[in-house]
Amino acid sequence: MTDFDITLCHIDAIDHESAKGFDINGISLFAVKRDGQLSVFLNSCPHLGIPLEFEEDKFLDSENFYIMCSTHGALFQTEDGTCVYGPCQGKKLSAIAFTLVDQHILIASRQLVSS
Repeated sequence: MTDFDITLCHIDAIDHESAKGFDINGISLFAVKRDGQLSVFLNSCPHLGIPLEFEEDKFLDSENFYIMCSTHGALFQTEDGTCVYGPCQGKKLSAIAFTLVDQHILIASRQLVSS
């Protein structure tokens, strides 16, 4: 038995240097793949608590270097979600732990319990 009980997608469903959003039981999150590294975060800006993207799956800046909040332009590092520019500088996106099983990204449903 594993704690990782929700499959998001096959890792190849996310292009290199891009991100993909997911809605799991009404909770929005996204996975980002950059420089061969994968990260998963809740889709919520630490400044206003709103979704980051304006268009579906558009989480990265124009150079695919940072995660960007489309509302106020805050920029976040893809590897750990730290805000490096904008009104929430120094704060972090909420990371979601994951594992890879047979090249599928799995998360634990217990991480999606809203408080």
